[in-house]
Amino acid sequence: MRCYFSWRIPGSLPLSPSTLGPLPTQSVVSIAPLTLCSQWCLARSTRRLLLPNTWHQRHAMIVGLLPEAIGRFDKGSLYRANEVSALRWVHATLVETALMAHDLVLPALTLDERERYWADSRLFGALFGLMPADLPADWASFVAHNEAMVQSDILSVSAAARDVAGQIFSGGGTWLRSPRWYLALSVQMLPERLRMEFGFCFDEHERSAADRALAWIRRVYPTLPTRLRTVGPYQEAQARLQGETQLDWATRWLNRIWIGRPQLDGCSDDRAASRARSVR
Repeated sequence: MRCYFSWRIPGSLPLSPSTLGPLPTQSVVSIAPLTLCSQWCLARSTRRLLLPNTWHQRHAMIVGLLPEAIGRFDKGSLYRANEVSALRWVHATLVETALMAHDLVLPALTLDERERYWADSRLFGALFGLMPADLPADWASFVAHNEAMVQSDILSVSAAARDVAGQIFSGGGTWLRSPRWYLALSVQMLPERLRMEFGFCFDEHERSAADRALAWIRRVYPTLPTRLRTVGPYQEAQARLQGETQLDWATRWLNRIWIGRPQLDGCSDDRAASRARSVR
């Protein structure tokens, strides 16, 4: 099983910090790299469907009680990352924001293309342990679900969430700090209510910075070579699909930037299988 259409969307445009969306505070730091890696792995082969075991184990460690009342949830409410509604929202943030980033720079998808994108994304939901019945049936239902979530008090920002967001946007724990225009563009993509609850400033100065950045990106991005236009895991997947068993230094270097390691999970197994086939 390969989801070619949804594979094209996340791979074609570098993701912004807002791709994480308003994820639960307890999960954003520990599962985001695994989540994105697994999304990129999905298009490579049916064997990547073994990933839910690893994913489930990682999520199983993310459990706890809310230290304060947040939105409709009372202090002491139980949070489990493997709970269906939590998994469904993480899946929704990845699917929706990847398309938002795509449509900001590239020609917007048609309604038919959005339906195909969502059909592929429903398959991607299997990596979360989500059943078809757990997800909206079509694109219109998916959009309506997201809009209802944003308007509800299910999504609320706690002090801990603001602290995590501050670390993400300030580049805390990394040597790379995002430029101001990149942060302004990311904040612009957040729903206004959540933007305010996070305490992000988005005045005319930030709006102008985001608009100037978009104008520049839209002009320059289509002219860039593939090496600079797509993320490392996308380039690795394309190489694997073409039968290459060794990654070049550029792809390995880009992978280190995007996922913190030179190759995706399971690649050593791919090379071993390739060598076995060549021996036979």
